[in-house]
Amino acid sequence: MSNFIDYLSWRGDLDFKMCPFNHIDALILSQLSYLDFTGIIGDDFNKKVTIKDCYEQFLKLPDYEKRIDLGVMINKKTINLFCDCSNSNRFKNVLMTGYKNVYDKEKEIQFSAITFCISKKMSVVAYRGTDDTLIGWKEDFNLSYLTQLPSQLLSIEYLEEACQKIKNDIIVAGHSKGGNLSIYASVKCNPKYQKRLSKVYNFDGPGFDKSFFLQDSFLRIKNRINNFYPKFSVVGMIFSHFETYKIVDSNEFAVMQHDPFSWQMQGNDFVYNNDFTDESKFFYKAFNEWISEISIDDRKNFVNTLFSILFSVGVETNSELEDEKLQNSTKIISSIAKLDSKSKDFLFDIIKLFGKVAKNSIPIFNLFSI
Repeated sequence: MSNFIDYLSWRGDLDFKMCPFNHIDALILSQLSYLDFTGIIGDDFNKKVTIKDCYEQFLKLPDYEKRIDLGVMINKKTINLFCDCSNSNRFKNVLMTGYKNVYDKEKEIQFSAITFCISKKMSVVAYRGTDDTLIGWKEDFNLSYLTQLPSQLLSIEYLEEACQKIKNDIIVAGHSKGGNLSIYASVKCNPKYQKRLSKVYNFDGPGFDKSFFLQDSFLRIKNRINNFYPKFSVVGMIFSHFETYKIVDSNEFAVMQHDPFSWQMQGNDFVYNNDFTDESKFFYKAFNEWISEISIDDRKNFVNTLFSILFSVGVETNSELEDEKLQNSTKIISSIAKLDSKSKDFLFDIIKLFGKVAKNSIPIFNLFSI
């Protein structure tokens, strides 16, 4: 078994005419979307650059070292994946265009998307997942009480613009929050554009309220949606997911199976498992039972309280939290001490729930377990 670095080593010499676009290719492009292409690729769909040329320009950027440091949650080998793609017959001539990157702390938005033109007949819209920023994480938590995230609205706008500017069939893909956005945009976009979406890929993205799956717009496209989760899924177990999905084997432990570099592959497909781990199923049941019992106002209060404490430390990213773990934990404890007793009890009950499966892997919660 192998990961997609091995996949490129074995299959990278085969272009898309010799070996058609597959699930692994969609995951590779989803992973590349975590890189910052500012200054190389703009949001103008009329201007395009090949993956090979983009990589060569990327190497020359004055802030190259900063850009390849994607934080503690995104695999540092992503730049190696980009390099391998640029050297492969399969990806080097793929055109990149329409790069959009939005970060707004005040509006609580972390959004990015890019389009890959595979051939004259097919393009791939890839949405970035949650990055290293606390705002990105807060936006994920906002899913618990908002009916539409700002990034979800942007995902619709982006997909519709891509469909306007690019006239071929479109595949939509994303990992983590990017997977949620790929489904959301595909379901909510104008029906005339929805008809042109050949496939939609969700790689371990958070789910939706059950009512989302009853919409006519979802039912129209459900057979084109491909859901993939690692056997120990946590992010993908947040809220409800559609009943049709595949479970991928991983060589990582617990929450770190969310990392696509750990997903196992053989030939031009994933290696599959028959079922989720017991821990993953426990988390799904526990989280969704909790969310169903908590009012919308309480969800909002919890999220805002939690992140007001985290932001009180004076950092912007998970990496910064992890760098000064002891010092930051002290600041967090001090902020919690100032809460009223009811807020404290409520906060810790929820943290304990998440901590059971995430404390060793997600820095936000790891801070509470020194």
